[in-house]
Amino acid sequence: SGLTLVEGLRVRGGAQGLSEERLSNRGIGPLASSSGGTWIAPSRGELLYWRIDGSVETIVLHPDVEDVEITALLADESRSELFVGARERGLYLYRWSDGRWLSFPQWIPGAHVSALAIDDESLYVGTNRGVLELRREHFRE
Repeated sequence: SGLTLVEGLRVRGGAQGLSEERLSNRGIGPLASSSGGTWIAPSRGELLYWRIDGSVETIVLHPDVEDVEITALLADESRSELFVGARERGLYLYRWSDGRWLSFPQWIPGAHVSALAIDDESLYVGTNRGVLELRREHFRE
């Protein structure tokens, strides 16, 4: 029930899984990993960061995403960024180094983001309208 951090095929620390009520015995939405932990969207309008030390941080969401379903997550550790796709709300970017959010609904208005992938030059966004390629330079301020 809930989540358990696994290293290889062994459960780390026996039963030290994440057993918080907000995550156990329920379906879990998108996940994204980074070296410090795992990003989790367990329910509508909710984003958590489960650190490898076992602590859990609730991330304050962008106002536009507070009551929508998060449908895709992608962590880019090299830039301390988390891309967040939302049903009917498009694409958001969370910079975990300073806690700032950027929104890009104008790029994919009303789109349901279902998948995210990245390389050195582009972010690829899978939507209900096809795949979009967004150049990385567009994410600079």
